Amino acid sequence: MHYQSSSLNKGEIMTNPKADFGRLYSAYSPAEYVKHVVRDLRYELPFLAMSRLKYYSRALLHQDVIRVTIVGSCHGLDAVVLKYDLTMPEILTRWINDATVGLPFPASESEYEVTLIDMEAEPLRFASEINLSNHSLVANLRQSYSAELKQHFAEMTDIVSAVGVTSYLGLEGMESIIQAAFVNGNAKVLYISVLKYLDTNAWVDICLKHGLAVCHIGDLRQRSYKDEDEKQRIHGILKRKDLLSEADETGLVTSLFLAYKEDIMLNSHDAKKSRTLIVVEQENTFVGSTVDGSSHSLEDLPHPWHIALSEEHSQSRAIYQKLTELHIREQIQPGDVMTTIKSSSVNNVGHLANMFAGEYEVSEQSLPNGQSRQTLTRIVPVINANILDEAPASSEELEAELREFGHVLIRSGKPIDEGLVLELLIGNGKAMDYRYGNTVRNKIKGSSSLLVTPWPKELSVLPHNELSYHTEFPKNACFICKEPAPYGGETSIYDCAKAFEYLSPDFQRKASSHNVIFRKRYVQALDHGRYPSWQQVVGEDTTHEDMIDHVSSMGYDYTVLQLEEKGSVTTVVETQLTRPMVYEYQGKQCLHSSVVGIAPYWYEEVWPGKEPPLTATWDNGEPFSFEELRHMEKALLSARIRYNNWQKHDVMFLDNLKIAHGRLPFIGERVTGLMAAQPARFTNSNGHWTVELIK
Repeated sequence: MHYQSSSLNKGEIMTNPKADFGRLYSAYSPAEYVKHVVRDLRYELPFLAMSRLKYYSRALLHQDVIRVTIVGSCHGLDAVVLKYDLTMPEILTRWINDATVGLPFPASESEYEVTLIDMEAEPLRFASEINLSNHSLVANLRQSYSAELKQHFAEMTDIVSAVGVTSYLGLEGMESIIQAAFVNGNAKVLYISVLKYLDTNAWVDICLKHGLAVCHIGDLRQRSYKDEDEKQRIHGILKRKDLLSEADETGLVTSLFLAYKEDIMLNSHDAKKSRTLIVVEQENTFVGSTVDGSSHSLEDLPHPWHIALSEEHSQSRAIYQKLTELHIREQIQPGDVMTTIKSSSVNNVGHLANMFAGEYEVSEQSLPNGQSRQTLTRIVPVINANILDEAPASSEELEAELREFGHVLIRSGKPIDEGLVLELLIGNGKAMDYRYGNTVRNKIKGSSSLLVTPWPKELSVLPHNELSYHTEFPKNACFICKEPAPYGGETSIYDCAKAFEYLSPDFQRKASSHNVIFRKRYVQALDHGRYPSWQQVVGEDTTHEDMIDHVSSMGYDYTVLQLEEKGSVTTVVETQLTRPMVYEYQGKQCLHSSVVGIAPYWYEEVWPGKEPPLTATWDNGEPFSFEELRHMEKALLSARIRYNNWQKHDVMFLDNLKIAHGRLPFIGERVTGLMAAQPARFTNSNGHWTVELIK
């Protein structure tokens, strides 16, 4: 539908401030306007400004269709960029040519519903007839508004764009728009450009006066000077204000501002704070804006932040990794917030909150379109770990700590004798090696401990119980921090009994009544890169028959496979072992976290498209669904025990059956050692799984 206001009398056309350019703005065809203004004066502003508006509108307004009212729109040049992404060369070619100037744009569905408002009727008719506008209004915005115009601003506008026209509107004209659209209406975002030689503070103050948050999102070249007289006049003004710079030599410079209602984007508590607005621009680049300016260097921007993500960016793996890096560098600080749409497919922002459980407060808000806005607020985490400043005096004292807490962190600030650590860890049992692990573990130079799993540092290692997929596994495990990473890298720990409690009742019943089958693959080569070698299990120069004899004697089932790899055939021994999904330990039901630790979606990031060395299925052979694995993962991550990352010389003792462990992403290098002791095994009595120590 197209409608026009009658608030402009025919005789008023010549009072149009745009008349500086003669009849260019009033003609039906844009050909002369494009030649003399866009081409000759290099009028770049619509192309640059509308491209930026897209990033901000998608990040702030989570709507299927965004209603944009463009004032001073003339032939709809801004709408061309907003709806159809045309560049300056493309529009010059199209609109200067008589054969193509009147060709309509496709009337396809768009995420933007555009209303054009201008003093001149003919340019609006042109824009309407070639599908640039959904609605149009002829109106002089420096005069009193008609009832129709007031209603449009108040009820049918999400964004008001006044780019390249604020000097025509004047401060009073702009304040009238704010009153109609924001004070008396439901508009959410105001997008304006203010020429550098004007008093930009006055425009900002109008927005602030009416409760809008304001961000200066950059300075752009608007157009070339019309002539030398205009150049000298503008330079004179800028010199008097001490603002003249090299950028002003070739043309008019304008400042872009985004003003918006914070209470629409954030909850009422968060909206009371002045925030730096951060969005994602081209090539997954973050840019932050305050009332004083914008920067791609986030380190320079004041806190608190509001990181506003579009649904597309919230699903981006690259953005997820950048947010993770900002978190572990502690650039996202307590009080900072992130907002996005909660996606039904990939919810990377939600996963970030899960991974760093206890460090974000998560809330959701239902939107009119049926979607849900998710808000993450970083908080100061509660330290709930059992931390001692000296080692227990005996293995009995250590066992008492482990029985009560499942873990103990020794934080003395100085090295602890590894002989004492091993003695405490072993108690009445014995030390264990790592020959049944997924990777080869080498000893740390000058230490009796083994290097921890060398998975990529940008990934988190999911929660798992050490070696619990094997017939025997350590009851006790110990991690020694030789050198912490500069950023991140915490060996994260999780309470397996609490994780079981966090499962839904339906899944608790399913997990308690079914087992899991672990399948592990071995090859002969020591340097296969993906599958471990059976030589580290049964010795050098052994065959697959030797491996079969060994695993059969331990109670494994097995399958021999012949796999084609790189033009040759590799013999693979796949072992199968039934283990519990849920086991009883020290009077509590515990979730077997190693099922989550080998989730296919995690291995896919390490070896895309390839079968990992260790997999798991339900006891009937059915694979775990994505939803089931994510449900268990969230339960485990929610049971995180926090101790505020590693410090050098920290020693962490774990009861491996009570406490699962993982590793958070990190930057730089870290050296963490592992020791294991006191062999244990699962026992099954009529479907009820428990744990016993092996004497």
